[in-house]
Amino acid sequence: MIKAVAKIKSRTGIERDVLLAEKFAIERLLLENGLSHTSSPQEIPGIDSVFNLVPFKSRQHSNKVSRNISVLGMPRSGKDTLIERLNSLGNKNIITTSEPYAHIKEWKKTMPQDPMTQEHLRLAGALGELIVSEIEKRKRGVEKTAIVIHNKGVMDHAIFTAARLMYGEIPLQDYFDQEQGWIFRAGMEMDAAIIFMQTPETSMERSTLENRRGNHMNKEFLTLLYEQYLRSILVLRKKRQPSLAVIDTSSDIDENFLKLRVSLSSICGEKI
Repeated sequence: MIKAVAKIKSRTGIERDVLLAEKFAIERLLLENGLSHTSSPQEIPGIDSVFNLVPFKSRQHSNKVSRNISVLGMPRSGKDTLIERLNSLGNKNIITTSEPYAHIKEWKKTMPQDPMTQEHLRLAGALGELIVSEIEKRKRGVEKTAIVIHNKGVMDHAIFTAARLMYGEIPLQDYFDQEQGWIFRAGMEMDAAIIFMQTPETSMERSTLENRRGNHMNKEFLTLLYEQYLRSILVLRKKRQPSLAVIDTSSDIDENFLKLRVSLSSICGEKI
């Protein structure tokens, strides 16, 4: 049942046992829901719809006025391009944050090479974008009406970190405590989340077409990452994450942008 465990089996002691148990738990969860790491996005129940919908318009009279939407998903699924298109709509209430890892490209010139320090800097970048969005709200004078769309960010960081752990890039001991269990999954809940899904093969094909390889653009890592996104979709649905949209981005960019606008319109309770 357990697939792609070569890197896990090469480890020793509790690290190997914990990761094998985690891999088994993920595959069992997927199996219980009729899914596996080979499932296409179209096989995900309720694809291209919004789960646990609670439109922002219906929350206007509550004390909570924040409208933070996390956009995350598979590499080369068009996150940057689609968010740029949202900016081109000219809606002053839509604020988008930059991908936190974009800053890492500059930091890598001087940052330490050990994976753990790099991981902490990535998290710092994600949290920094939350602060930037609050400043932008005040600049535009839209504190009560702003819709903030976070490109990747804290929610995505936890999922990507899990895949890197399974892949053997970062040490287990900083993310797993023998008494407390997993400690890195205490992610920040957003007011809404949009997850872009496409197969590892689609990500690799687009990477080749765009001539953008990257360290993680290989079948083994992308399969582990795809499993983590499938797991997260199932867990977030069960935990009743408000307004969780899952979009199949296997189509062309125009169709994907239409899907994104439809999902955002449902989440916001107004046409986007």
